Amino acid sequence: MTIGQTFQSVIRNYANFSGRSPRSEYWWWQLIIAIPIIIAIEIGDSAMSIVFAICVLPTISLAWRRAHDCGLPGFLMLIPLVREAIALLPSNEGINKFGPPAPPQVGF
Repeated sequence: MTIGQTFQSVIRNYANFSGRSPRSEYWWWQLIIAIPIIIAIEIGDSAMSIVFAICVLPTISLAWRRAHDCGLPGFLMLIPLVREAIALLPSNEGINKFGPPAPPQVGF
């Protein structure tokens, strides 16, 4: 999954807490949101509040789907240290209780 595909997928599924998301999508999204967060920190608190408000729901829903991709319940991604461990786990091959793996992305 490329950075462009990740952005499109996360925005398209910004409030979708069902299904699965691959590890690459999770980590590309972390890179994508790091840029506005760094800029907002330099600008001030009000800018950080705006960036947080825009990014919080898509980030939580993506993390939830990432846990599903590993075969785990999504609420575990709300626990900070557990979230980092789950984010590093490989995806389950084939269908798990949360559905089939995300389809491969082609092109940009």
